Amino acid sequence: VQEGGIYYDFANNRIREDQACIKGSVPGYSSNISEWFIGTDWYIVDWVNKTCQHADFGFGPVIPGWFLVNATTMDPLFLYNRFNDTYEKMHWLRSSFFGVFEYYVRATDNLPFRLRMPGATSLAGMTLMTDLVNWTTTKVDMSAFNLPSYCNSSDVRHTASLADFRGTTARLTDFGVHS
Repeated sequence: VQEGGIYYDFANNRIREDQACIKGSVPGYSSNISEWFIGTDWYIVDWVNKTCQHADFGFGPVIPGWFLVNATTMDPLFLYNRFNDTYEKMHWLRSSFFGVFEYYVRATDNLPFRLRMPGATSLAGMTLMTDLVNWTTTKVDMSAFNLPSYCNSSDVRHTASLADFRGTTARLTDFGVHS
């Protein structure tokens, strides 16, 4: 089980995603990493080993709602909310772009609730289920996009492509149209 956070600054072409393993382990991943997509530059920081990897992919973060294009609106349903031990009515959309995506929003306020998408090993049939909690649309502290100092040192492992990241796997969120 992983917990984390996502900071998305579309106006400035930046995303930060923090991931910490709180139960079990994720094969091929550190137990505590962060990823930054800043413009066309992608950074992965392993907080446990204090390492930084970098690549310039020539494209940047995806546009908001990119996976909802041509999505099908499904009949409302009730989902269990494990954070407050209730069932809540949801509206949801489904699309089949590079695997199945399902996007659920609470019927009461249309705030995001859950996202189901192909996981890091989606070619093996794995699915990533993300519960979206403490969701806000407020301005974030811009210092969240500052890289740790060791990403600016000569120790940074610069790689030519996504395939060069040993121990990491491309996720669909790493592909985008924003440049």
